[in-house]
Amino acid sequence: MNSGDDGQKSRQKVFVLDTSVLIHDPFCLGKFDNNIVVLPFCVIEELDKLKNAPNSVGENARRTSQLIDKYKKRGSLKNGVPIGEGGLLIGDYTPKFKQLFPQGIEKSNDNILIATAKKWQDKKDKKDVFIVSKDINLRLKASIVGINEQDYLNDKAVDQVEKIYSGFVRLVLPSDLCREFFSRLAREKKAEAGLIAGQVDVKALVPNQGCRLQDKESGKYVLAIYKSDCGNGYFNFV
Repeated sequence: MNSGDDGQKSRQKVFVLDTSVLIHDPFCLGKFDNNIVVLPFCVIEELDKLKNAPNSVGENARRTSQLIDKYKKRGSLKNGVPIGEGGLLIGDYTPKFKQLFPQGIEKSNDNILIATAKKWQDKKDKKDVFIVSKDINLRLKASIVGINEQDYLNDKAVDQVEKIYSGFVRLVLPSDLCREFFSRLAREKKAEAGLIAGQVDVKALVPNQGCRLQDKESGKYVLAIYKSDCGNGYFNFV
């Protein structure tokens, strides 16, 4: 038995995510370091309902579902799949709703999410559990029930959160450059930012910024996350 691994697991926190966080930042799933990220079943249902919404809401709902589907290919969401820096993404569909809420309390998605967090809070290993939401009323209800709650942008439990950009930016590139750049991303899973420095202001990007790199003529695009290593920027294929 590796006591070091056990110690690291015991220090893990559990973050139960609300749909509002995923719509705000589709790339958030990989930003919780080595902790456990829980997606309640009701959140997936809400993403499905929002996928055809206008503007960025529908686009971010679809993007989030696509990213979750990619993570799913690493294993079972029920048992947990690896994400981020040693973290785990777990899908949860068995909240203890009746045990938490008295008869007459609406079985809304917000309350189901709270019940899910409470179930994790009551586990024997007693990890710190947080509901993360952009919805102030959900956070208020969580606090009343006795569950830790956080606004995503003010999430101090995630290291260096002030350096994390909570969204994505569109970078439009000429077709001839896209072919080479997209090919490099697909083949090597990363590409140097210098390859497109003549077309976009790479210096304006911040570490961990989600980017939609789009072909100016065809409209085709790929998703990547901008990284910076000692001043040398590159894009990681998503």
